[in-house]
Amino acid sequence: MITKVIRHLMAHYPSTIPDRDLARLTLLTDGDRVYLFTDERDVMEVLTQQAVWSVPLGKLVAEARRKVAALPQEWIETVGIAGRSFRLVVSRHPAERDYSVECVELPGFLQRGKTAKDAVKNGKRGLVSVLTYRERRHRQASEPALS
Repeated sequence: MITKVIRHLMAHYPSTIPDRDLARLTLLTDGDRVYLFTDERDVMEVLTQQAVWSVPLGKLVAEARRKVAALPQEWIETVGIAGRSFRLVVSRHPAERDYSVECVELPGFLQRGKTAKDAVKNGKRGLVSVLTYRERRHRQASEPALS
């Protein structure tokens, strides 16, 4: 079949496809027909000269993945500690390799982790430490001073 197609190309396109350019052609067959790729989107069935619709999905998927990876990621995780709920804003900027969590209820609170799960776990530990410290300070402030 390929030989028939090459003869057809040479007979019908002698000025467009000289002998030396045959090696540069991209031909594809499904066993019944032979297709000529003229560029990444333009495909023609050689013998009938019928255009074939071509979509380079690999490039589209790769481009979509690249664009998604470039998007900032951010969401809220609600955690319960000592009977209270805290909202942790989990985020990852494309330029950063790790994740960070900020607590909405405690401005300035920030923890990090290599993964989102690690960042949330570190955030919980950090909140426990802050609440323990605040509770201790509150108890110390309310104890009567010894003189």
